[in-house]
Amino acid sequence: KDSVSGNLWFGNKNGTLTVYNIKSGKFTTRSLLIDGIVNKSPIWALYMDRQRRLWVGTEQGALLYEQQTGACVKLPIERCLNVQAICVRAITQTEDGAIWLGTSWHGVCRITESASGDIVARKGYERNIKLDSYSVRSLLASSDGNLYIGYTDGFAILSPSQDAICEFYTTDN
Repeated sequence: KDSVSGNLWFGNKNGTLTVYNIKSGKFTTRSLLIDGIVNKSPIWALYMDRQRRLWVGTEQGALLYEQQTGACVKLPIERCLNVQAICVRAITQTEDGAIWLGTSWHGVCRITESASGDIVARKGYERNIKLDSYSVRSLLASSDGNLYIGYTDGFAILSPSQDAICEFYTTDN
């Protein structure tokens, strides 16, 4: 939900966005053009950041959509992480301004932007606790300052101030 206008945003399997305007009661579908090419990758996650930019998680990476202009860019997350592909399943933002991506194969990733707009991405949080599965399905940036991570086989608490997972729970332990 867009906290300013109150509109509801939906990601679709065909790679489009649908917006429900609560004032008019109408739905609008928007194609995402990336360098003039229509996005066809299914959309799994949406997040409106503090700057009112819409982060879009797809089967083929992360996009940033400027709703005022309709401009959409593919973020260079794969290059930053030195991986071939990334499937983004969840997105949130913590109090420090960092954007967090929950991915299917690379666990949780922290995204920060420099003042010039350059993107820096970090992964590897799961490796530090010797976690076998890196498949994230949900994220919650909590008012207690922590990031709560739902994996396909467990649940973790990450402390952004410590930049580390401090707790992990599974039905196995």
